[in-house]
Amino acid sequence: MACLFSGCATWAQHGVTAARNKKFRIAVLPIVVTAEIDKLSDIMTAAPVVADENKSVQTQMKNVAEQLSHDLNTRLHDTDSIEIVPLESPEIDTDILASIAPPPWSPEEFDKLKIRHDVQAVLLVKLAGYGKMKKKWLTYLIGSGMVEAVVQGVLAAKLVHNTWVGIAFAVEEAGQEILVWGGGSYLFNKHYAPVTLEAELVSRSDGKSIWDDTVFVSVDKKAIEALAEEDRKKKQIQLYLTAKKALDEVASDLDKAAKRNISTASDVPDEANNTPANNHGDAAHPTGP
Repeated sequence: MACLFSGCATWAQHGVTAARNKKFRIAVLPIVVTAEIDKLSDIMTAAPVVADENKSVQTQMKNVAEQLSHDLNTRLHDTDSIEIVPLESPEIDTDILASIAPPPWSPEEFDKLKIRHDVQAVLLVKLAGYGKMKKKWLTYLIGSGMVEAVVQGVLAAKLVHNTWVGIAFAVEEAGQEILVWGGGSYLFNKHYAPVTLEAELVSRSDGKSIWDDTVFVSVDKKAIEALAEEDRKKKQIQLYLTAKKALDEVASDLDKAAKRNISTASDVPDEANNTPANNHGDAAHPTGP
């Protein structure tokens, strides 16, 4: 099961144009872990007892992020529309990545990330949920349920001409929403391996976001069923396979967006990729959003 919300902008308007090989030159940053993970047992089956669990969680997630970053680069390398440009420094401090503000990015921020000047756009992927439903999604679901409960309460009050009946009805409905989504999320996290990825493509020319994508995958049943029986119930393996499925969806969505933009971008001469504005990310007058 997957939920997918994505959007894209007209890339050529932001100085991102396909080269003669019909590919966009994109640098891929290491995956950043923003998921809130409290315990090793959230991401591992039979998690060991350790003195410093928080440090062990960070170490485990660092290894996961490195492996997924490698997988993402491999997957994007196989697309028809993207040419991956290596970073000037393959090792980027995670603290630097975490400190980067949301787009638009300044030329100094691209330099801080050691992005080469011949790059057209930069892809940043965040591992926003790993092992359990993201809290803000749960809050949204409960919140939307609360709104529905209030509306139903108002309708009930009008129907019977009694405000207290409407209030009682709304309170009962709200309680049910909390039980469904609060308790439901616990059961969901226990029996599935949810992963949430948030991806964003940023123009090197003007520092603006030109495409974004959020992918949520509950579990990759097909990949898990192909495992040896003793491995199927290991949460760390379930999560990794589910994350790979989510990465595949991100790469597929980005490839589709790139192909949609090639017809427009390929009309711009290749020399446009070497203009000072594209090389340094400081276009004075971007032509549009």
